[in-house]
Amino acid sequence: MDTWVIVGAGAAAVGIAGLAAWMMRPPDALKAAVAAARESGEVAPIVEAIKARGLADKPNVWHQTLDTLWNDYERELAARLVVEAGVFHSNDMLQSWIQRVIEVEPEIAMETFTRAFVIEKLGLDEEALPKNAFRGPRPEAGKPPKKAAKGKR
Repeated sequence: MDTWVIVGAGAAAVGIAGLAAWMMRPPDALKAAVAAARESGEVAPIVEAIKARGLADKPNVWHQTLDTLWNDYERELAARLVVEAGVFHSNDMLQSWIQRVIEVEPEIAMETFTRAFVIEKLGLDEEALPKNAFRGPRPEAGKPPKKAAKGKR
């Protein structure tokens, strides 16, 4: 009977130690990268965190991160992250995000996506979109697109 008490106490100690270690773990690198992106207005920290963790080829990671930004109304960041995700993916997840940005935030889509990006990633024919449908330059490695000078559109 004493053996069971010792085994039970040992199991409880291991469980408590594991819980304490879990609660004291450092913040998730991706969550920290999302916070840094919000601060800077650039998606580069997110892209780098995803690549550093070896998750760039996992559509679900991109989707979850995009969903976080979108639901927090960081729509410009989300749109720019869609473009960056497009470097790694051409799948249903990416297509649904492109369509969502176009439908819900058309102004952001116009500023962020290029016509070529939309045609390529949605698998459209050249004739499917007007020549001036999207005017945004492709952002460089997570940097926000440059704003056009007023009156020069």
